[in-house]
Amino acid sequence: MPWTRFVAVLVILSFLSGCTGYRNVSIDGAQGSAPVSLQNVVPGDHARVTLKSGDVRAFFITEIEADRILGAGEDHAFSDIERLEVRRVQRDLNNQVIGVIVVASLVAILSSGGSGD
Repeated sequence: MPWTRFVAVLVILSFLSGCTGYRNVSIDGAQGSAPVSLQNVVPGDHARVTLKSGDVRAFFITEIEADRILGAGEDHAFSDIERLEVRRVQRDLNNQVIGVIVVASLVAILSSGGSGD
C-alpha cells in the first residue's frame, strides 16, 4: 500500500500550496486615489508587482498610500504598475494549529511502516 502514502502526501501538499497562492488585485482607475480593490490589501502582505517596463518586483508591503505602494526599498506608483498580485501571510493562531496538525500527520504517514508484520 505505498500508493496510499503517496496520495496522502499529494493531498496534503495540494492543500498547503492552495493556502499560499497569489491573487490578482485590480488597480484600474488608480488616478489620485487607491483603487477600491486595495482595501483588502494590508501591510505585511507579500506583493508581486509587474511594472509597465516589464520588471517584476517581489516584496512585503509596508505601506499603501493614495497613489503608490511601498515596501522595504520599494516605492511604486500605481500608474507604473501593469499587474499586482498579493499573497496574505497568515500569522494567526488557527493557521499555526492547522499547520502543526498537517505536519504531524505528514510525519506519521511517512514514518509508518508498511511491512505488515
